[in-house]
Amino acid sequence: MNKYIWLLLIFPLVFSCDLSGVNDGDQGVENDDLYEEPVAVAQDSLVFDNGIVIRYFEHGAGDSLRKGDVVKIDYSCWLKDGNIFDSNEKIGKPIPFMVGWSMQTKGWDLAFEQLRVGDDVEIFLPAELARGKAGIPGSVPPNSDNWLRVKVVEKMKEQHSIDGVKVYVFERLPNAQKLKIGDEVEIEYIAYAESKPRYSSSFQNGAPFSFKLGSGSNLPGLNMGMEFACHGDLLWIYIPSTYAFGKKGSVDNVKPNEAVLFDVLVSE
Repeated sequence: MNKYIWLLLIFPLVFSCDLSGVNDGDQGVENDDLYEEPVAVAQDSLVFDNGIVIRYFEHGAGDSLRKGDVVKIDYSCWLKDGNIFDSNEKIGKPIPFMVGWSMQTKGWDLAFEQLRVGDDVEIFLPAELARGKAGIPGSVPPNSDNWLRVKVVEKMKEQHSIDGVKVYVFERLPNAQKLKIGDEVEIEYIAYAESKPRYSSSFQNGAPFSFKLGSGSNLPGLNMGMEFACHGDLLWIYIPSTYAFGKKGSVDNVKPNEAVLFDVLVSE
């Protein structure tokens, strides 16, 4: 697998949190318990009833974010002692994030829905909206508040769309060869439902998934999206329910009439 494989793994495990108590915040309210060493001077703050605090270092002029938007972000996460436990610094480029799909914690989604493209902020997430009682073994102790620095770099538009199936290509190798009907490739993938993040993945299964384009043995929407793929691609395929599991859903994984998202790396 190529060097972009760990982009599939950049977000840690998701923990369930209570979504109640979210209101429009009041500007100009400070919280003395927040991390005390920001890298820049905040212009103003928003404080919410659920405990989330957003400090603005720069207000963006782009679109407001809403559920389902795909954005590229620079970010880092740390604890009260300043220990950074997660960041995109290692890959040296912004990474994709879909708002409202529990790719991180529910606190992330609640905070991001208050942001817009171009915002540069520091976000305080109380433990119950961060990693909660479970924490992250070896990285985040249980019941730990989190701090998050985020720059919303850009909002992405899908490169390909067909009947509601949307394809976002994040990495493509030079002179990459397009997949053809009948081609069989190995893919690493993570599958998300709106209500259940990471309901399936090749990593859980312990091996790449063998995919044959046009075989008819896969989700129709996955096959539709993969028709735009090339060998070595890193891409997301958003699949509306009509081309996913439809009215029946998938037992214990995908609710009836629910969309899914596939994060896919195609073998070279």
